[in-house]
Amino acid sequence: MDAQAQVFGGNPLSTRWQQMGNDTFNIIFPSNKLETARQIAWLIRWQSKNNNNIGQKVKKVNIVLQADVTYSNGYVGLGPFRSEFYLMPPTDPFSLGSQLWPSNLAIHEYRHVQQYNNFNVGLSKTVGTIFGENGRALFNAMSVPDWFFEGDAVYNETRLSNQGRGRFPLFMNDFAALLLDKKKYSYQKIRNGSYNDYVPNHYSLGYILVAYGYEKYGNDFWEKVTHDAASFKSILYPWQSAIKKYTGISFKQFTENAFQYYERSLPADTLSPVFLTKKKKNNVINYEFPIVSDDNTIAVKTSYKSIPQFVAVDSSGKEKKVATQSISYDDYFSANDKEIVYSSLKADPRWGNRQYSNVRILNKLTGNEKKIGNRTKWFTPDISSTGDSLLVMKMSDEGNKSAIQLINREGLLLKNIAEDSSSLFTYPKFFGNGCFVFVRNEKGEMSIRYYHFEKKGFETILDSGNRLLGYPSIKNDTLYFNSSSKGKDALWAYVPKSKQIFDVATYPTGIYGGAEQGDRVVGSVFTSAGRRLAKISSSWVNIENVSVDTLRPLYFNLENPEPVLDKISMDTTLSISKYKRWTHPFNFHSLQPDWDDPNYTFSLYGESVLGTVQSELYYNYNRNEKYSAVGFSSVYGGWFLMPVINVSQTFNRQVQQSNGNILKWNELNGNIGLRLPLNYTSGKMYRYLTLQSTVNTNYIQWQGNASKIADNKTFNYWSNQLSFSTYSQQASQQIYPHLGLAMSTLYRTGITAKAYQWLTVGNIYLPGLVNTHSLVVNGAYMMRDTIGNYNYSNGFPISRGYSLISYPRMWKLGANYHFPIVYPDWGFGNIVYFLRIRGNAFYDYSSVKSLRYQRSYHLRSVGGEIYFDTKWWNQESVTFGIRYSNMIDHKLMGTGANRWEFILPIGLFK
Repeated sequence: MDAQAQVFGGNPLSTRWQQMGNDTFNIIFPSNKLETARQIAWLIRWQSKNNNNIGQKVKKVNIVLQADVTYSNGYVGLGPFRSEFYLMPPTDPFSLGSQLWPSNLAIHEYRHVQQYNNFNVGLSKTVGTIFGENGRALFNAMSVPDWFFEGDAVYNETRLSNQGRGRFPLFMNDFAALLLDKKKYSYQKIRNGSYNDYVPNHYSLGYILVAYGYEKYGNDFWEKVTHDAASFKSILYPWQSAIKKYTGISFKQFTENAFQYYERSLPADTLSPVFLTKKKKNNVINYEFPIVSDDNTIAVKTSYKSIPQFVAVDSSGKEKKVATQSISYDDYFSANDKEIVYSSLKADPRWGNRQYSNVRILNKLTGNEKKIGNRTKWFTPDISSTGDSLLVMKMSDEGNKSAIQLINREGLLLKNIAEDSSSLFTYPKFFGNGCFVFVRNEKGEMSIRYYHFEKKGFETILDSGNRLLGYPSIKNDTLYFNSSSKGKDALWAYVPKSKQIFDVATYPTGIYGGAEQGDRVVGSVFTSAGRRLAKISSSWVNIENVSVDTLRPLYFNLENPEPVLDKISMDTTLSISKYKRWTHPFNFHSLQPDWDDPNYTFSLYGESVLGTVQSELYYNYNRNEKYSAVGFSSVYGGWFLMPVINVSQTFNRQVQQSNGNILKWNELNGNIGLRLPLNYTSGKMYRYLTLQSTVNTNYIQWQGNASKIADNKTFNYWSNQLSFSTYSQQASQQIYPHLGLAMSTLYRTGITAKAYQWLTVGNIYLPGLVNTHSLVVNGAYMMRDTIGNYNYSNGFPISRGYSLISYPRMWKLGANYHFPIVYPDWGFGNIVYFLRIRGNAFYDYSSVKSLRYQRSYHLRSVGGEIYFDTKWWNQESVTFGIRYSNMIDHKLMGTGANRWEFILPIGLFK
C-alpha cells in the first residue's frame, strides 16, 4: 500500500507475540490474532506456489501484524527485510475496497516480497552483498521504478480477487480527469509530481503500464524486463533498455501506446455540469463529502495552498470558511442544521503502534469545537437533528469486530445497535425512529440495512452484493449514497416511502456525496483541477433489479484471473510458538558509507524485526587530525523508558602545541542512560516531547612523549536533554507550517570535576505575507563555565558565514523569510527533475561575551539562500542549495565580508 516506515518501539510490553511459519514466511502476531494469521499464512502459501510470474526465487520474510492502529496500510521494506500489516480495515470502500482487509494485504504485500526476492540479481545483488540491504534497496530503486512495484501489486490484487483497485472507478479517475480536460503531461512530470498541477500518483500510473504490458506482451513480459533492469544489463537507463529489448520499441513509445490504449477505453463526456467552485491557477483545490441543503453546501476543503477546513458554499458559488479541521485520517463528516461531527486522530503518548480516534462536534456558527471520547476508536459519526445523541462505528481495540453505538454528547453509551466479528458496520445515519447502516460481510459484499430502535431489529434495504457503497446523506426524507455501478461511482437514492432505489446522477469521473438542490444534484466531481462542487442534471432512474456484482475490471482484460479469496481457508498445519522480543536483537542488515568532510564513516546498521532494538557499529576516520575511531551504539524500545548505550574508542588523536611539540592520545567515550519519546498529537496540532538523561565517561590515555608530561585522565558527567516540537498541519506548497515551535535544551554537568554547559536552541514558525510564505524566527543561548576542567562539544548555531567560536556566554537571534520563486516542473534525461526553486532572506545577530574581560562582541550577518527541491532518477527526493552571507562584523574575525557556501543534500542514500 502507501509507503510506510517501521515505528521504533511502537508496541507496549503487554503485547504477547506469537509466531507461525515455514521456509517461506514467518508471521509474528499478537496472541488474539491467531485466526487472522492462519488466513494470511494460507494465502501466502498459495501465492508462493501458484503465482510466481515475476520469478521463482523465494527468501523467507518476517511479517508483523499490527492490530491496535487506526489506519489501514501495509508495507514491505529492506533494511531489514520485513513486512508489516496494519490491520484496521478501511472505512472508505471506494479507495481500498470492502474485502477482508488482512486478505487484501496478503495479496498485495506478498507481491512486494516476491518482487524484492527476484530483483536480487546482477549488480543489485553485488551491491547488496557488499553494502547489505540498504545498498540493494538503492540499486533496486535506481533500476526498477516505484510505479512498477505498486502497479504490479495492484494488478495482482485485481487478478486474484473479485475486487482490487483495478476495478474501482475512484482509483482510475485521475487519468480519466486529465484526458477529459485535455491535459497531457510528460512522463517525467507524471513520475515526479507537481506543486502546481494535479498529477496522478505512481499507483494508477503503474497499473496502466503494468496491465498494458501483461496484455500486450504476455504473462512473462515483466519477469524478463525486471530481471534485466535489476541486473543492470545496461548500466545507463537499465529500465528503458530492458523495455526496448523485449518490445522492440523505445520506452517513450511504449508509454504512449499504453496511454492510447487506456484512452480508447474511456467513455465520452456527454454531460455539461455547472461548477459551483472555480479553478485556481497554480493550485489544486478539493471539496469533498458535500452535505447539501436548500441554500448551501457544507464540504471539507483542502488545497495545495491551505490546510483542511470546513466551508459553506451557497448556490451561487460564494464560499465562507466555517473552521479548520482537526488532524484526521478520514475526511468524512456528518452534520445537522447547527453542528458538524467527524472523527479525529489522537495519538497514544508512548506507543506509536497504538492510536485512537475521537469524535469532535463543531458549531457551524461560532467555530467552537468539543471533543468526545479519549481512548476510543470511533469512526464515521452521525449526529441527530436535535444534537442530543450521536451514532458511531466503534472498532474493538484488537480490531476483531465493529459495532454501531448510540452515544450521548458526553460519549456515554446509550445503546449497542449492532456488533459482529464477521461483519463491518459503517456510515450509520439517523432516520425516523432508527438508522441506516452500511454493512460489509466476510466475503466483502456490501448491503444497506435499517435498524429500528424500538423493534430492535434490522430490515434489509439493499441486498448483499459485490459492490462498493458509502458516503451517505439524508435530505427530504431520502437517503442519498454512492454506489459503484457500470464502471462509475454514481449517486443513488433510497426513498423509504416507496421503498424504491434510484440511480440519480452520474458523471464520467464519478460524483461523490451530495443530494438534490432545486432541479439539479449538487455533488463533488473529480477533475484535473481537483474535486469540484458541481450541479449536474438528475435522472432518477428506478432500479428494479439491482445487480449482485457491480464491479468489473476497468479498461484492461486480466491475464488468467483467479479469485483466490473465494477458496480461502485457514492454515492449521503450522505450529505456533511464543515470539520473544529479544529474538535476533541486533539483526545487522546494512553497511553504509557516510561523509561529512573531514569525517568519513562506515556504519553497520541493525534493527530487530519487531522494531525494539536499533544498533550501529561504526568506523570513522578524520582527515584533518588523521585519527580513527570505532564505536557501538544501541537503544532498546520495548520498555516505556528506552535504555540507550554508546561506546567509542578513538586512536591517535593529536594536537600541535605552539612550541611545535605534538601531543598524541587515545580517547575512550561511553554513556548509558534512558530516553522517553512522547507523542501528544491531538486536535489541530502535532506535539512531540523527548526526554533523555545519560551518564557519560571520557578517558584520556596519553601516548608517546605526552605520557611523560601528563597523567591519564577520566572525566564523568551527566547529560540531560529535552526536545519539544508542536506545529500545525501543512499544505504541500507551504514551505513550513504556519504555526509551530521547535526547541531543544541540553544541560551537561560534571560528576568528577566541576564543568557545565547549557545550550538552548529553538525555532518559531509563523505565516508570511502570502499563504505559501513562511517566517521563521530562531534563537539560541549557551552558557558554560570558565574553569577549564573539561571542554564539551560546541553545538551553538553561530551567525551564518562565521566560523564557530566558543565563549562562556553566547546569544543568537535570527529571522528567515522563506518564499517560493518558481515551480519549474522540468527535468532532463530522467535523471533530475526540478519541482520547486525557493528562496530565503535571512538576518542573524549573535552576541558573545568574555567573562574575564567583561566584553561583548557582536557577529551579524545578512544574506540569502536558494534551495532546489528536486527528484533524482524519478524517485529520490533531494534538496540542495546555495548560501550567500555578508558578514557585517567580519573584521573581528580577520576575514573578508563575503562568503558563499554550497548547502549539501541530507540523507540522499538513507
